[in-house]
Amino acid sequence: KIYIHNAKFDLHVARNAGIDPQQIKAQVRDTEVMAWLINPEGKHGLKPLVKQHFDYVMEEFGQFKAYGRNTLVPASAMAAYAIDDVVQLLRLAPLLERQLDVLGGSTRKIYEELENVLPVIIEETENTGFKLDASALVNARVTLQVELQGIESSVQTKIGQKPKLTSPDWLSKVFVDARQWWQQPPGTERNANGNVGTDKETLKAWAAGKNATAEGAAIAAQVLEHRTIGTLIDRYTTSLTSKLDLNGRLHGGFNQAGTATGRFSSSKPNLQNLPKPKPG
Repeated sequence: KIYIHNAKFDLHVARNAGIDPQQIKAQVRDTEVMAWLINPEGKHGLKPLVKQHFDYVMEEFGQFKAYGRNTLVPASAMAAYAIDDVVQLLRLAPLLERQLDVLGGSTRKIYEELENVLPVIIEETENTGFKLDASALVNARVTLQVELQGIESSVQTKIGQKPKLTSPDWLSKVFVDARQWWQQPPGTERNANGNVGTDKETLKAWAAGKNATAEGAAIAAQVLEHRTIGTLIDRYTTSLTSKLDLNGRLHGGFNQAGTATGRFSSSKPNLQNLPKPKPG
């Protein structure tokens, strides 16, 4: 048996060192996954768990930032840190095993047959990545940018000046103060710059004609659409294409113990955060 806290990370390290995680013969037992099954809403990092169970404060890796690079940290200092990780993990592992037993056979079965099998599979999935059609993303960005320019041209025609639709302060100055097409929502205060907030909910109310003229409602709807398209460009075209490897594959992170409900979470980038299709 090999006890590892956050096994996926160390399996990545092994792969980078030329070791295929699929070829590891020993049984890898992930104590982070154990801790998550025992208390899904608690903290699952090694350091907070050791503090919780043993009232022992482990050193933080951040102490080595002063060296600039990990390779410049004295071996004696890094060794002491690494050894303490191992010592505390071996204190924690049997305690978590016992807690799993106390919870009963179903929890133990879930750990052994499902959750503890997944880290190797997740690591393989992240390493393989997902093939994306980069040219389609680039074409989508061009199409969306044309839509943005169309909105900006429409607003410019209506107000007779070049708009700055991404500037909340500009929106307030022009449409609340100068033209008075939007009214400050009752019960709200102006910000530190003396301007009215233009958050999504406020814009949606103006777009529905609440505290806004007909012209203001139309402009608010266009600002909302402009923001939506801008987000699509930044998050789903520019961002994704910049993260592709040389083979056009995207390598996101999947977090097995990332939620209290049992579902996976995703990060760097969040591949679960997909845009909603436009109506019609």
